[in-house]
Amino acid sequence: MRCPVLVLCLAIVSTLSTADSLPATFIPPQAEVAVQVPDLARSQSRWTHTPYPRLLQTGWGRMLVGEWSSRLEALAPGAGDALGELRSLAIAAQSGAEAMPHLTIAALGGAHLPGLLQALGQGHLPGALVTHGAVVAWSNGAAPQPGAAPPAPDAEADVGLRLVAGRWLQGVEGDLRIELQLDAAGLRETTIAAPTAATRLAAVVPRTWADPQELRRLPATTLWAATWQGDPALAAGLAGQDEQGMAAIERWLAETGLPGWRETLAAATGPSTVWMAEGLPFPSFGAALGLRDEVAKRWIAAATAQLNLAATPEGAAGYVGLLPFAIGLAGDGRLVLTTDPMGVTAWQTAKPGFADHRGVAEVLAKAPSRTLLLGAGRGGTSWAALAQLSLPLFTAMGAPQVVSLPGDLRLAADRGWLYVRLLEDGTVRCESGGLFGGPFTTAVAAGITVPTTMWLQRELQHEKKIPAPEPESPAPAPVF
Repeated sequence: MRCPVLVLCLAIVSTLSTADSLPATFIPPQAEVAVQVPDLARSQSRWTHTPYPRLLQTGWGRMLVGEWSSRLEALAPGAGDALGELRSLAIAAQSGAEAMPHLTIAALGGAHLPGLLQALGQGHLPGALVTHGAVVAWSNGAAPQPGAAPPAPDAEADVGLRLVAGRWLQGVEGDLRIELQLDAAGLRETTIAAPTAATRLAAVVPRTWADPQELRRLPATTLWAATWQGDPALAAGLAGQDEQGMAAIERWLAETGLPGWRETLAAATGPSTVWMAEGLPFPSFGAALGLRDEVAKRWIAAATAQLNLAATPEGAAGYVGLLPFAIGLAGDGRLVLTTDPMGVTAWQTAKPGFADHRGVAEVLAKAPSRTLLLGAGRGGTSWAALAQLSLPLFTAMGAPQVVSLPGDLRLAADRGWLYVRLLEDGTVRCESGGLFGGPFTTAVAAGITVPTTMWLQRELQHEKKIPAPEPESPAPAPVF
């Protein structure tokens, strides 16, 4: 009798241990950065309805997947099988006495997972590896142990990120939460900043919110745009949370002979809009800023002197490097800065058409209440314009397949959106999405993609898969 009872007790204990020891419970409560991926099976199901599978089936997509898969397999044999078996994941980082932060990785997966973490640990990041039921956990510090589970992300989130904001963002109180969810347009990103004294005060003051009509007036060639309402009191209150950063900006402006930032914020009233539009050989950028005339004229004078611009009826114009540049008063209370060859006239004579694009129209129609900053874009078409500029680099890396990249991106998604909201309790909520998510995911992607692309280029050159670039010859003198 004892043996069956003992086996039954052990089975019950094992089951309870496995159920309780979820990856998230291994995140140290003091971790300054914590990431949770709660349900990879659900995320994989959603993945099939995003634009990404189609993009990865293109010529350049298959090349990219093949290149990185082979390098991952060489680094850690069996990595592909282990990653395919993952069901849940949690990662945490916290600063320590050493230069290297304390890292913890915990995962719920299959039989190949312990071997992958062991191989990575032994070869690159030595540390302690433990198993609790079906969970494998690794740390480069003390052996990780399960504890109380931290707050879970939203039930629909595919990835949840929590930052101890005071550690990373000057003047921000409490935690900063970022949640990602796969979407038919690509990726939804939601960032939630806890209320501060400044935002609580700002939330109860009556104000004018961002107006979708500002974006509806833009021409059909616009790729993306954002608008907000100038409010000196709100801007000064929010900017005042980072005194050190503001002091650095003020010093830089003073050294370059430009008007002060606080002075400019105090003069910013009415609607302001920034945008990017189609153009050859480069997209054009523009800003129409609601600014009092006396301060706007000082910006025009300073820009004219600093950039050696020529006077025009509206202000000044010229070239900055290869790009045309104009700055001037548009006559509607706006200071306009633009790289459009038509200068300030492009803003004054623009015919509406941006909102005729279906995705843009829906983004503007769904703009929520209490929106401080409203942004809309044409999705893949916007990214295609930037991708066009990267073709020479990828061609030099020996990847002719990438010539289809702009066209593939153009068809991938028809919208992007950005809503920065100030809620009644002072919470700042940023809801964004599109082919590359929102501000956070775009910044992370750029921060990872640029150095890894350059590293891969060096590796391919070292492996003699592509020749090293020839030294540039002197540019020929212009002929007139």
